[in-house]
Amino acid sequence: MKSDVKQRWIDALENGDYPQTRGCLLEQDCYGDCSYCALGVLVDLYVRDTNAEWQFDTDDVFGYMNGYYMTLPPEVAEWAGISEDDRHLIEIADDGVVGMNDSYGKSFGEIAGFIKEKL
Repeated sequence: MKSDVKQRWIDALENGDYPQTRGCLLEQDCYGDCSYCALGVLVDLYVRDTNAEWQFDTDDVFGYMNGYYMTLPPEVAEWAGISEDDRHLIEIADDGVVGMNDSYGKSFGEIAGFIKEKL
């Protein structure tokens, strides 16, 4: 993973600007306030850097990118320089980023610590 993207992801997870959700990249409430899973934070950094846009389902609740609701879109992985080994730790491993966020309810701070140590 590119070191500058990794550091920006860690900073974004730790700074408190992103409310956390589980089970989807982005969730929007009826007031338009958004919350993100740990991967959604990385996707949002990509959106900000590239002027890409979030897409929303028909109820304007769940955000996605190019059909990806719960996993990392390939263009984001490429932009971030994520290798296949890194992708395994992020998305596939039960104790990886997705598992920590969605299955085990770990905080963004705990997930940021994992990213610092393992990626």
